[in-house]
Amino acid sequence: MRRPGDAAVLVYATPSQQALNQVPIASSRVRVRVRTGCFTCKTRRVKCDETKPHCLRCSQTGRKCDGYPRDQHPSLLTTSFYSLPFRIPGSQNDRQIFHYYNIYAARDLCGFSTGSSSFWRQLVFELAFQLPVVRDVLIALASIHREYATLDPTSSTPKGPSSNTLAQYNKALRRFRVYLSQNADPEKEAVVVCCILFHCFESVRGEYEWAVKHLDTGIGLLESWYPGTLSSTELLNRTSNVETNIDTLRATLIRLDMQLSVFNDHRMPTFALVSKEVASGQSDCTPSHFQSPVEAQETLETLQNWLLRFLIGHTQYKSLPPRAMPYSVSLELDALQIQFARWDTAFQELTQSARSKATEPRAVGLMKTMSFMRLSYSICVAMLSFSYPQPAEEPALDMQLRTLLSEIELFLFFQSSSNDDANNLLPRSVSCDIGVVMPLFLLAVKCRDAPLRHRALNTLSKLSRQEGLMNAKTMLGIVVNAMKLEFAGSRFPTERDTPAVEEWAASIIDTAGGYHALAVLLGVERE
Repeated sequence: MRRPGDAAVLVYATPSQQALNQVPIASSRVRVRVRTGCFTCKTRRVKCDETKPHCLRCSQTGRKCDGYPRDQHPSLLTTSFYSLPFRIPGSQNDRQIFHYYNIYAARDLCGFSTGSSSFWRQLVFELAFQLPVVRDVLIALASIHREYATLDPTSSTPKGPSSNTLAQYNKALRRFRVYLSQNADPEKEAVVVCCILFHCFESVRGEYEWAVKHLDTGIGLLESWYPGTLSSTELLNRTSNVETNIDTLRATLIRLDMQLSVFNDHRMPTFALVSKEVASGQSDCTPSHFQSPVEAQETLETLQNWLLRFLIGHTQYKSLPPRAMPYSVSLELDALQIQFARWDTAFQELTQSARSKATEPRAVGLMKTMSFMRLSYSICVAMLSFSYPQPAEEPALDMQLRTLLSEIELFLFFQSSSNDDANNLLPRSVSCDIGVVMPLFLLAVKCRDAPLRHRALNTLSKLSRQEGLMNAKTMLGIVVNAMKLEFAGSRFPTERDTPAVEEWAASIIDTAGGYHALAVLLGVERE
């Protein structure tokens, strides 16, 4: 018989999920379905210790260990399922928020890129169930996510988290401090996960400085505990669960690090993922063939990191012809363009192979993953063209921008037409990836074709998304209000007007002190 408070609680559920929640649950233990391990343990349905090359469970019981799958790296398309118990630790409200996180927030926080799913839908969940210090932070993040994501899109953006959410956040901060003070050797993975969750909370809240501090702390701790993390061009050998988790943490920190640098183009990414040999064109960081979508995404993220470091580190040479740059800068620019071209060639081959091999249940998810990678590549190439246009390529650049906008519109249509995603039920989306908000903003700022800029602004106005610190409505307001000031009127510029947004946008952003300060200056946000 169930005791008071033991009933499973399901919030924001579809009818099918509500029906599922009516089914009694036999066990009071959380059972995370682990999809890794050796073949022998999988067949026996027992937990594998994943020691390599042969697991200890098989060796100690005299069984032959049949080894592991060739690609032990979590698949981009892997979905983590869990059996919801009626005895989740914490209060009834905690169980509600915890369940909301697993049904909606985890997937939403991944954004369009499913490469983060192993962090948000596996590692965070497991640590939150095991450690109260992680669970408290996760509940705070899920609370602010729910407050924003369930707000009607036609309503104004919430001014800030509710008093209950702030109380939960302060509780999480206090418990985190106590945990560190009382543990001489704390759980390293848990500490870094908490730093990431704190960062994401402050990002949703719009507090840039605190978001940066939390992320820099997490990166610094990972580097101090595992030297070489910041500059290593290779992931760990994945010989144990711990090292696999460190790979997951590192990949997540790399993505968040890049997102901050996209938001603030004066902040150099902390990670440096390419060697001097690669930067000088002496070796390649892109293989000639990709073995899997995972490898393609990891390589693309390496190129994105390199691109941001190059653009931020050489701002004084923007718009100069190659002959006017120092030889080392020109050499690195050529090497970067060559590696992007290699990625494009290898990715086209992978796409053709994936389409021929994908079975029906995996086809839609696989195509979503591949289409977002293709879009991310196009955005990177466009950013490079913005900053270093080739001589007499103005018409070609306009065509590239037009193609990029069409790709973004097609991708968003593809996403909205897929009804199998539970997060489509959320009025708003809150993610922690570099999605489409900033590219659309840059298109509106840099495009010299007025009709094309109108298309970019129209697409941006239809989005109810927050990607890290970048809110679609805020970025739209910045462009619109700045254009009003520029043209001394309340109308958009017509084709007869001089589209000079790009020429003054950079200086006004620098003068204001960043996008948030610019939004305040233009009356889009309050201080």
